[in-house]
Amino acid sequence: MKPAILLILFSIGLRASDTNPLPAGLGLRTNDVVAVVGGGGAVALARTGHLETVITSGHPGHRLRFRTLAWEGDTVFGQPREINYPALPDQIRACGATVTLIDFGQSESFRGAAGAENFRKDLHRLVEELRVLTPRLILLTPLPTPGSAPASTEPYAESVRAEAAASQIPLIDLHRAAIVLPPAASEGTPVEGRVLSPDRLGRCVLQALAGLDPRLQKLEIRADGGFANPEWEALRQAVQERNRLWKRFNRPTNWAFLGGDRTEQPSSRDHRNPSVRWFPDEMKQYLPLIEAADSEIHTKAAVTAATWTTR
Repeated sequence: MKPAILLILFSIGLRASDTNPLPAGLGLRTNDVVAVVGGGGAVALARTGHLETVITSGHPGHRLRFRTLAWEGDTVFGQPREINYPALPDQIRACGATVTLIDFGQSESFRGAAGAENFRKDLHRLVEELRVLTPRLILLTPLPTPGSAPASTEPYAESVRAEAAASQIPLIDLHRAAIVLPPAASEGTPVEGRVLSPDRLGRCVLQALAGLDPRLQKLEIRADGGFANPEWEALRQAVQERNRLWKRFNRPTNWAFLGGDRTEQPSSRDHRNPSVRWFPDEMKQYLPLIEAADSEIHTKAAVTAATWTTR
């Protein structure tokens, strides 16, 4: 079944129960942990928080938790890490993921149209590997690269669509949303480190998910990337804060001392008792902070859920 048909069917189901936003379109369940994997585009989505905000608000009471494992430079062909850093499957297991959201294709598109076939093969391989870890998956098409013609990423977006259809995986088509979305007078700088500006990115997310719930088209994004609706913006900021905490925990800048090749250095150990490594215990302090941030998100999501029928 083609992704476009899937979205139509999901929308029909949504309109049958208009008070429940996004109830089945992405296949999410209560207490799901969503691992996000991908390259720079997925990192940008985590930084702005728009996608997680809309999905979380659209599943009130589900108590969803997102864990971004994306890394700048990651592709379907490989995800290089520092010495002793856990491999992607190990990271997915460690965060307790029950769903994996996959966002690849933007960086790979620099190989040109001729590379799309190999991309599709490796995407399918990765999908099959991740399906063993979390049987439920969600695919995102890559966003066009600012400064490049949208056609350069289209073969890769089409490969993702084809994989979603063949493997019957829910699809969020950010690429198509970006292509059809007209520019706004309030739109900010078009390029920010080779990713879309926050306001453009937010509008693309709303456009893409409007296929699952048309009411999202009523939301407005300010020039600075924030939601005009204060309740939604409060939720987005809570998502951003949780993602900042998670990144500090999951991607410490001094990994070499935590788990890499410098764990035997004196500065990695207690000066009073060299057999004690203080750094791992210090990192555990982030866990209750992340848990508290998730609770704050769930509280704010309940507030925004009530606005789906009133905004």
